[in-house]
Amino acid sequence: MEFASPYAYDYGGASSCESDNEQDSTFKTNVAGRLHVLKRKDKKKKARKSDTNVINVKFGCLEENAFTSTAQPVKCSKCPSVMSNLEDVFNKRNNMLWKCSFCSTVNPISQDEAKQPRKEDMLFIPEGEQIAAEKRAAAAAAAAAEKAAGKEEGGGEDKVDVDDDSVLLFTLDVSGSMVCGTGCQRSATRNNDSSGSGSDDGNQYLSRLDIMKTALCSQLKDLKTQKPNVKLGVVTFSEDVTYLADGTSSKQKGLSCEYELDKDLIQKVGIGCKLPGPVKKSSDRLKRAISGMHPQSLTALGPALLFSVAIAGKQNQSKVVICTDGEANVGIGSLSSEEPEDDFYDYVSDYANEFGVSVSVLAIEGEDCRLTALGKVADATNGSVNIVSPTDLGSEYSGIISKKIVGSKVEITLVLHESLYVRDPLDPTDRTKSSYKMSIGNVTSETENFFEFGFKPRGASAANSNKNKTEDNAGPSTSTTTDNNESTSDAPLDQKKKEGDKKEAGVRELPFQLQISYVNKHKAQLNRVITTKLPCTKERTVAEKEADLPLIAAHAVQTTALISKEREYTEAKKMAKSKKNWFANLKQVRGSKYNYTADELTALENVDSHLDCYYRDLSHQQEAELMSCGRNLSDDDSDDGSIGSKLKSRQMKKQERVKTQKDTSASVMFQNSKMTKSSIMSKK
Repeated sequence: MEFASPYAYDYGGASSCESDNEQDSTFKTNVAGRLHVLKRKDKKKKARKSDTNVINVKFGCLEENAFTSTAQPVKCSKCPSVMSNLEDVFNKRNNMLWKCSFCSTVNPISQDEAKQPRKEDMLFIPEGEQIAAEKRAAAAAAAAAEKAAGKEEGGGEDKVDVDDDSVLLFTLDVSGSMVCGTGCQRSATRNNDSSGSGSDDGNQYLSRLDIMKTALCSQLKDLKTQKPNVKLGVVTFSEDVTYLADGTSSKQKGLSCEYELDKDLIQKVGIGCKLPGPVKKSSDRLKRAISGMHPQSLTALGPALLFSVAIAGKQNQSKVVICTDGEANVGIGSLSSEEPEDDFYDYVSDYANEFGVSVSVLAIEGEDCRLTALGKVADATNGSVNIVSPTDLGSEYSGIISKKIVGSKVEITLVLHESLYVRDPLDPTDRTKSSYKMSIGNVTSETENFFEFGFKPRGASAANSNKNKTEDNAGPSTSTTTDNNESTSDAPLDQKKKEGDKKEAGVRELPFQLQISYVNKHKAQLNRVITTKLPCTKERTVAEKEADLPLIAAHAVQTTALISKEREYTEAKKMAKSKKNWFANLKQVRGSKYNYTADELTALENVDSHLDCYYRDLSHQQEAELMSCGRNLSDDDSDDGSIGSKLKSRQMKKQERVKTQKDTSASVMFQNSKMTKSSIMSKK
């Protein structure tokens, strides 16, 4: 859990955090050969100014060590918080109690629970998993020692990852369109190969399928040396779907046409397939199988997707990587009809998350693949979505393979102090929720999710606070200690001294807690609980003085994309404008002589470029609506009417916009919604 500033900015919950956001919406359209410029005055509303109250949840922490406990977490009876290092146990009238730091509720506690150690960072695991984890740690230590000895003896850097035994399925489009040329000429040593695409001048050029085969064979070579125990398999699809497994004929299986319309039968056949063996043993067979692929007719992408997920789902934390150059046009999930089966892709998303499968989609540029439907499976399962040149397939495959899944069935709960609320970018007027629960599915060590928080209006939580104060006027009277004589509040002496100095200076500190529930690769249910405190300031300049600009920049891009995924284009544009204004104001306050770090300069340049491009893209989509429908669908938004009618209107708008969104726009949207702090600092 990482904060954008060393201070929480307490703006008082009043209008000081808001500004008028009235603007002309200008749209250009060409009707009957004449350019028309239409202006619409937006309804005057208050829009919140952006600030530094941003939290970054970095799931790489799941690979880091934490204090482990097999005990059950002690939970507050009122709010979702878990008892942590911030709370002490006290006695009152012969009762053992503890007072929640988040909602001030006084809770009873048993003697055994009181003896449990409480740390800032805790990992709660089942008792049996503790023993299994210790055995795995011992085996890993022995393997590491053996690896180090081999490295010392042989010299050079050791990059072999023998621990990765996950399932990786390449699901490959071999439909007729994959024979199309790419403009890349076949090398002279291969000019006599008849599989290339011919041309009138006698030269031969590589087809999309040729380049895909080359990229896959290169990946086979790398995986064999770097991740030898990965279980690599191949599924091909055209009009038919075939599981080539790891090249072993006894494991291969196909889907007949009648199966391709029944998702239950597809899943049954997939579950019945045998998993591929480790690539260190199967690479030669797989290379022959890949080389023997030939283009055929239609694109049964939907059946191939579900079939692949069913196979990969037999082992937790597996990956499916789809490479295609066209939309699904046969079998279940076909997108070529007037009523495309978008619901099918929601079903596949849920099914993949249930069994810990991450799906990535590589769409070959030049064709429409309907990424709005296919891409949301990758988005929901935390895979990658990208439109790529055939010549870039190798690097894209490498990037996807390198991302290690560290948790599946992930749910996070963010708990704030009762005076704070979690901001919902889709409902900014709701200032009531001091906790937020979110299902994420799969996460990699690089996955990041950002959250904003704010201060409730003065008096919003006063009633609860006063009630709890009367229940325990005296507060904690007697602290207990654990059996090992550690205080339950185990902060070092120098930290306690700093906290005392802050109290004397009148600095208020508020608690924050992050709970991550997830399933590891061994299918054990684990719970990570991280608790910390943050001092508050009422001065915006103090909060912004040491602001983490790359973190705020990544949050700005990710949040804008998340709003647009709900097809709220006008709201997404407002968010982009608000974030751009914040960065512009900060740079103006700091002046031209301010010494930015190299990472900050790169992040500022990238966020400006991302938000500008995304704003233009959303405007172009609204202009296209105006040309095709005679109106901007956001014009239907209204604060009037019942909640039901507003939800219905927004749902209709979402359905219409999903149908008309172009692949390039969808790809950027999905990529931006996965923006991370490290990626915003990467030079283009």
